[in-house]
Amino acid sequence: MSLAIREQLHVALASRLATALPDFSQHRNPQRAITGSDIPAVVLLDGGQSRLRNISGVAEYTLRPSIEIYVGSVNSGPALSAAYAGIVGALTADVTLGGLAKFLTEGDLSEPETVRDEGHEPFMGAALSIEVEYWTLETDVTQLGP
Repeated sequence: MSLAIREQLHVALASRLATALPDFSQHRNPQRAITGSDIPAVVLLDGGQSRLRNISGVAEYTLRPSIEIYVGSVNSGPALSAAYAGIVGALTADVTLGGLAKFLTEGDLSEPETVRDEGHEPFMGAALSIEVEYWTLETDVTQLGP
């Protein structure tokens, strides 16, 4: 069975994150909260999507995943900024994600938050929102639209 384009996009995003931050633990939709033992970490959350319109047998979608970044200690502003820069650089190097997307747009970066985990030093986290526009055939979400 073929993967939906939506899932192929998530796989491509996860691959870009692993390349951008190879020293970070990688997570996708984790079942538990990130803890101090996971740090540094990057988390891909699938997010929602909207079907924008159908035109001549093509369905246009916007996918809205988010990326959480976690770095050690509460004084890690420079490390958080470096991780953010690495992610944005990896994503914008090919905004089509290997030809799967029409375009990728960087959204907001949240205010950094201090996370306290019992038994570990506090750490810092922030979330980056992105939007990915993609097209499929109207009747088959596993096939790219023209």
